[in-house]
Amino acid sequence: MNLAEYTIVIFPIFENKHFYLICYDLKNLDCSVIDNMWVDQTVAEEATQLKVKIIFDKYLEEVNHPKRIQIQQVFPRRLNLSWAVRGNKVDCGVYAIRHMETYMGVTSDKWQCGFPNEPRKIKGKLNLLRKKYAAALLLSKTNINRDKILEAANELKKKKKKLNEEDKMERKKKEEMQQRTSKIRETPRKKKQEIKRRMLPRKRIHMSTVKKALQKTKKKQ
Repeated sequence: MNLAEYTIVIFPIFENKHFYLICYDLKNLDCSVIDNMWVDQTVAEEATQLKVKIIFDKYLEEVNHPKRIQIQQVFPRRLNLSWAVRGNKVDCGVYAIRHMETYMGVTSDKWQCGFPNEPRKIKGKLNLLRKKYAAALLLSKTNINRDKILEAANELKKKKKKLNEEDKMERKKKEEMQQRTSKIRETPRKKKQEIKRRMLPRKRIHMSTVKKALQKTKKKQ
């Protein structure tokens, strides 16, 4: 690999169960430490950063990099991130991948990697990125278990579809049962109403009234 073709070299560091980055900007002669934790809570050790510097300086000297002498004069410095967090010890891996994905060097003015400053919104952003990176890693062609994962995912999809269909059938049965129950409950009410209607006193027409009506009809004729 010819590093002369690259302007940025990133070293992902896993130390004390924490991920962070050491980034070399070969074009602008800078070495940045990118850590999502606040300075007073970080577990990143300066000794580790110096070890990385020594090893990288030796490598640049071996490959005769054109800027090896200038880079040897550069020492790691921590970048102040507006989205740095306190107490979050489980999302450093997601932060590290996002930083690698968006960092373009020290000349990038107002570098923003998409993390909001509000704690409630940060959680949602982290969850989305975690799903994105997990899918990319699992479905990568370099993953020797990729085919097994895809097969398992398809099986899970079929089972989920079957369960959804069974749930629909179950809901439909419950709705039909509720409709039948409501009809059964309504039937006695209708019967009671019919019985009451029949029990109501009917108006009776006296025979004398009928005779008078007939006589009037004859007279008119």
